[in-house]
Amino acid sequence: MSPDATAEEPSEEELLDYPTTDVIKELLSSSSTIPQDLRRRLHDAHCHPTDHPHTLAEIDPTASRSLCAMSTRPSDQSLVDTFAKDNPDNVVPFFGYHPWFAYLFSIDGEANHYQTILKPTASEDFISHLPLPLSWEDTLSELRNRLQGNPKAQVGEIGLDKSFRLPTHTNGERDVAARRDLSPYRTSQEHQLRIFTDQCKLAGEFGRAISVHGVQAHGLVFTALQSLWKGHEKKKIKSNTNGDSMQHKEIGMFPPRVCIHSASLSPEAVKQYLQPSVPSKIYFSFSTVINARYGQKLLDLISLIPDDRILIESDWHSEGSVRRHQLHDIARIVIATKKWSIEQGVEMLERNFYQFVYGR
Repeated sequence: MSPDATAEEPSEEELLDYPTTDVIKELLSSSSTIPQDLRRRLHDAHCHPTDHPHTLAEIDPTASRSLCAMSTRPSDQSLVDTFAKDNPDNVVPFFGYHPWFAYLFSIDGEANHYQTILKPTASEDFISHLPLPLSWEDTLSELRNRLQGNPKAQVGEIGLDKSFRLPTHTNGERDVAARRDLSPYRTSQEHQLRIFTDQCKLAGEFGRAISVHGVQAHGLVFTALQSLWKGHEKKKIKSNTNGDSMQHKEIGMFPPRVCIHSASLSPEAVKQYLQPSVPSKIYFSFSTVINARYGQKLLDLISLIPDDRILIESDWHSEGSVRRHQLHDIARIVIATKKWSIEQGVEMLERNFYQFVYGR
């Protein structure tokens, strides 16, 4: 343990190992820990501490600074709001609805909601155990009010997920996040796309960032965003003094800043997002809990991302030393892979965070 390590390190009993590979373990064992005075400049671009509200009092800005607390479902929007209001200097609230919960919302009060949006067509018995659908119009109006009421608020976690299946009614309280005892039923792509794009448009209207979930749907996510910024692409213009530069039309109904969270894209997909014509500023965030399992592929992807477009996150579901430990680990992985000094890396990651969240 280095002289800079402190009691902040979680105990073996407390620390839950994340899936990893030998190449990641070797990199971490050979790289320097982050000094205590620099840890307070690390910022978590994506996490879910309100999943376990009893842990929220464990927030410690001396061990990591800002955190982006994600909403995902109807029941946690107010939890994130309260957590942010209780910690205004450290918590950035993200309000929005995850694709796992898209099935809860009815568009335009359509009849036979669940029969329409679940694929394959669900049995009457299965549908009888589902909650009454909520009005998407009302939900979107509430999301608008939250953004209007808090200029610091952003939009997330939103996105698309081709692999998600609804849990069965025998799964306790239908704990979607636990992914236990799954049914054969999926939410249709068309319905997920409507929920996703409506939230993207709202982010564009208010000039807010979005944090995006994409599972087996990265191409569809890109196509959806591309459809929103169509006609607003950046174009080359000639300059008499500085050569070619890029400009784009007035802001449209698309999010100005996008984070692909726990990114596991192909190099080709990354290059798509980084085309000079793309008017949204695209960031790619990495976590140990999701990305460490990919080993060398993770390191190759980190190397591919431009220095000013990379973020770190924990994607952890509670507050406390485990979240912070995982944030420190992914910071060390990124810094070592980029061959930055610790100071240079912390400064770059901090600058990227502020540009992503606040556009500055």
